[in-house]
Amino acid sequence: MKTRKQNNRKTNEGAVTTASEDAGMYVKLNVGDIEAKFVVDTGATLTLVSSKLYDMLTPLDKSYLSEVKTTVRSVCGNKLELRGKGRFNLHFGPNMLQSEAVVTDLQVDGILGLDFMKRHNCLIDVKNGHFCIGDFKVDLCFQGSIGCYRVVASEAVVIPPRSEIVINGTVCLAEGQKLPADNALLEANEHAGKTTF
Repeated sequence: MKTRKQNNRKTNEGAVTTASEDAGMYVKLNVGDIEAKFVVDTGATLTLVSSKLYDMLTPLDKSYLSEVKTTVRSVCGNKLELRGKGRFNLHFGPNMLQSEAVVTDLQVDGILGLDFMKRHNCLIDVKNGHFCIGDFKVDLCFQGSIGCYRVVASEAVVIPPRSEIVINGTVCLAEGQKLPADNALLEANEHAGKTTF
């Protein structure tokens, strides 16, 4: 999930790219008595909790949700419906931290954003597979296949900003290499006119 805060004095707009259960870095934690996996996303400025997870919490663990004054958008520009923001007790094994989070519909349990990471002095140690939170660390879980492939379109295509389009193309793979069965995201490469898969 990525968020970009836009400087807009009139409407306090923000943008967000929704996370899905594809490739990514996760940490296991508990919200109340509910076991969850949250995406660790340095591109997300906000910490998010899924509506599904929020609805599973006991009344004692549910936070009162206050109004969110920021607009959050999906990668294709659609405005996400926000239920509100609240304070949640996040349990990493024996360690408990409080975090403010926005509740919205997500395909994952939640997302730990930069707000959480800055507040709790976090460090991501990809090499050793640890997510350091202040003076303790938890294991990172890597899920899905991560890869970058060259895609050749069968014709010249112009894709307008904030839109999606289905085109015919060929994925260039090395001999013996197989394409992951997961979903894919195509992004333009400004320098070479190529697409990243």
